[in-house]
Amino acid sequence: MLKSLLRLFHSRQSEPPAPARTDLHEEWDWLLPPRDVHDPAVWNRYWNDQVSHDLGPSGCDLYTQDDDLIQVMRQYGFRRVLCVGSGLSQEPRALAEAELQVTALDLSPVALQLAQAWPLTPRDVAYFFSEALIRPGGNVEFVAGDLVDPGVAPGPFDVIIERRTLQLFLPDEADRALDALAARLQPEGILFSHCHSGAWKPPQPRVHLLRDLLVRQGWTIWETGMDPKPLGRVAWLLFTTG
Repeated sequence: MLKSLLRLFHSRQSEPPAPARTDLHEEWDWLLPPRDVHDPAVWNRYWNDQVSHDLGPSGCDLYTQDDDLIQVMRQYGFRRVLCVGSGLSQEPRALAEAELQVTALDLSPVALQLAQAWPLTPRDVAYFFSEALIRPGGNVEFVAGDLVDPGVAPGPFDVIIERRTLQLFLPDEADRALDALAARLQPEGILFSHCHSGAWKPPQPRVHLLRDLLVRQGWTIWETGMDPKPLGRVAWLLFTTG
């Protein structure tokens, strides 16, 4: 049942917004992310609903592996990380265990309160990266606000991580949201963008949903993250499905 619910959740994340939900999905309305990406109240209700239905951080942290990212950050001396739209995710707290200075930014104060209160064990940290990467000296700050507001968590940051957040924005708003992230990123920084398409099926191409927008805005796409980093600001893209 849980896998079916998560598949529905992720398929709806990758669909274009519709004016109203159909009866087919009405039973699972509590699971579907709100259409309004700027209203904290609806997102507070959404995250409370997730917890009340026993869906915790695991749903936010699917497909999250940070070993390569942490190693690249250490290679370039990067320590300042912004996790945008983090929700209940435990990734910000885990990254702080790798000696990183992390800011978690989300529209929902309730989500951030729940994320901070969630018990984080060494086993949880191991879900994100290997024990060999753990180092003391990191910290995490939780900030509630709209990512399009340049005055909220202004940075600059070495790395910005967004997982399945920008894909929730309407097409005419995605440009503005991406500009807001770019303004927070230092000139040699990395935008790590993770999109998920639960509706993907072969033989469709496995293409990141924001790739064209990033290219139009002049971002350099860093294909693997393990080749030498190109000069300037880059976008490291991850596409998942399932």
